[in-house]
Amino acid sequence: ERYYARREWHFELPRLSARQTEVAALLAHEWQWYDRAIMALGQSQTLDAMEIRFPLEHLDLVTRYAEKRGMPVALLYSIIRAESAFMQDARSGAGALGLMQLMPATAKETANRIGFRYENANQLLSADANVTLGSAYLKQVYDRFDQSFPMAAGAYNAGPGRIYAWRPKNTCMPADVWIETVPFRETRGYIMRTLFYAAIYEWRLE
Repeated sequence: ERYYARREWHFELPRLSARQTEVAALLAHEWQWYDRAIMALGQSQTLDAMEIRFPLEHLDLVTRYAEKRGMPVALLYSIIRAESAFMQDARSGAGALGLMQLMPATAKETANRIGFRYENANQLLSADANVTLGSAYLKQVYDRFDQSFPMAAGAYNAGPGRIYAWRPKNTCMPADVWIETVPFRETRGYIMRTLFYAAIYEWRLE
């Protein structure tokens, strides 16, 4: 049912005027279709409506696990926003699942490390299980790269091995300069997006 509703949404959205698209985004937000609302506002080039573009869905859950991991809440929210736009049952072509788009192998390894009972990949479609494991993995790479969020975000996107290879050797480099040296365009864009999203979420959470 949800699949067909999304198909119809995708079919109808391009036919709407800019104003109709904004109304559709508001409706989608009220229906908790956060990813559809975000997409609609992007299509209409509506750059305000921050409460719709950057929702505080799962606030208690995200806050609890950010605090448990010792990380800013805004950082955890920025990864969720970048990875799935709050689409809880999101599935990527590569096999990543859920809010934080975890690969099953990463989820299983993380579960073993933190003592979480992981039975199968379908658990990753649960917000609680996904954020439990996703926050633990994000914290792992966050600490591995000396709590540098740009590097942690890059590792979340491209893998820690690549970030080790791309780190400046025997020199100190400002974060904004380092980001420009990242050779993968997708990862470079991902880092910049998540930094922007984190700044917005810091403001939203005030």
